[in-house]
Amino acid sequence: MLGERSGNGGNEVLQPAGFWHRASGVGIDLVLTVVVGVAAYLVGGGHRIEGGVHVTWQVPVAVVGFSVFNRILVQWIFRASIGKLIVGLRVVTEYGERAGFWQLVRYWFRNSFLVAVFAAELGGGASSGLDPGKSRLIVAARHQPLDAPTRTRA
Repeated sequence: MLGERSGNGGNEVLQPAGFWHRASGVGIDLVLTVVVGVAAYLVGGGHRIEGGVHVTWQVPVAVVGFSVFNRILVQWIFRASIGKLIVGLRVVTEYGERAGFWQLVRYWFRNSFLVAVFAAELGGGASSGLDPGKSRLIVAARHQPLDAPTRTRA
């Protein structure tokens, strides 16, 4: 089952939610971000020009602002972004504790950097050398209780 705890003696380890469960939450967040970007484009006076689209400064500001709001503030308050809340997930530390504000800020910067590097790699840029599997935050099913630590700190 997604996001279950597995017992190993006295230490329980929180299991991350499955790929499709997490992907659906991220997908909803992505759709919401695109909607915010399109709305900013329409409100900000963006228009088509010969050979492309003229994007005003409001679009990147709105997209980054919504991303910070959703991925830092909403996750800090509700333990999940809007998309993760909709599909029943939450973000916790590797010990099953609530993620702190500064952890979420670091998580946002790290993931934003990885997205930028991934986009650069698609265009032939250099590799980041970062391992995305080394995150200290886990996305788990929301129905798991957080009463006791799920993993002892070493």
